[in-house]
Amino acid sequence: MNLIKYSLIGINYSMLLGFFSIIMGDKTSSFEFWEIVAHFLATFIKAFLVWITNYYLLYIVKPKISSTLTFIFIFIILNGLNTIVAYWLGMFLFPKFGVIASENGLYLVLRHLFVIIPTLIVLNYLNYRTINQDLQNKYNKLQNQFLDATVHNSNHILENKTTKKYTYNFLVLFRNKIIPIASENIAFFHLEHGNLFLFTFDDKKFLFQKKLNKLEKELDPSNFFRINRQSIIHRKSVVEMIRLDDRRLKILVNIPTDFDIIVSRSNVNDFIEWYNSNT
Repeated sequence: MNLIKYSLIGINYSMLLGFFSIIMGDKTSSFEFWEIVAHFLATFIKAFLVWITNYYLLYIVKPKISSTLTFIFIFIILNGLNTIVAYWLGMFLFPKFGVIASENGLYLVLRHLFVIIPTLIVLNYLNYRTINQDLQNKYNKLQNQFLDATVHNSNHILENKTTKKYTYNFLVLFRNKIIPIASENIAFFHLEHGNLFLFTFDDKKFLFQKKLNKLEKELDPSNFFRINRQSIIHRKSVVEMIRLDDRRLKILVNIPTDFDIIVSRSNVNDFIEWYNSNT
């Protein structure tokens, strides 16, 4: 999102605060029309100054400063100057409308400070959405490039040298990082509450953005087996199998889990045959 779009959002936001100040003002009901317009413009100008100042702080200054204390210092100085300008606008440039806030100049300053709080909340929310969207776009681009490279070189990777191509590396999004994980380091995939998670042999858990049915087709069947509707397991993660009374199998794996890994009845025979195979 560029400066022009943020400026348009800031204008709409400042206009909203201007209308809000008219509606909530305890003295605006006695104003004439031109006084209400002037009150709206004064509030709009002050709110837009807050928006531009904090946009500059969050999007231009903050990425260039590594020290949090330095950023806080600059933040206090710029917003302090902004507050002084707002006080001057309210009490001197528009002297007839200084009574709109209060005869007390300190109250006018405090009211301006409270404008800064929702502005920071809105800007941080927009910044959060922008960062997440950028990361998602980078993730999708890297994943597509990686998958294309995997498909292109798959004949040199597949041990059985068949025409079918499988994915041996995956990309996961963790906070603000994109992490590559080789399939040989994946213990299993498990579906929880509609979200698919990837579990590694070093006991790490990542949210994985892919449908389980599609993932099953991309994995090498010599290493992975889908044991039920929720789980796909790696051969090397199996430590022990326990036969249950209802003819299902409970799998004990080599990493701790807070849920049972169960082979469904319909898959038990195929799973045992797969596990015993040498392919």
